[in-house]
Amino acid sequence: MDRVLELARKVHRVWRRKWRTASERFAADFGGMPFVSDPDHVVSEPARIAGWGFDGVIFGFVNYLEELPFFFAQEVLPRLERMDLR
Repeated sequence: MDRVLELARKVHRVWRRKWRTASERFAADFGGMPFVSDPDHVVSEPARIAGWGFDGVIFGFVNYLEELPFFFAQEVLPRLERMDLR
């Protein structure tokens, strides 16, 4: 019986840790679509969503200080402007 209880405790700890990780990922990405790739692909996603009738999207960044000024502002925004999506 002790062995069964020990195994049950181990399973519970693993399950609890996996549930916490899964729930944190879900909360962080609730309702979102990842736009991860080169600038042309990132721009193609809002263009596709605009084709569905949506007027806009919200972008989030993993590393805001690096991604916004260098990747997004220099590479993505000009492409969005050329496509009349900004």
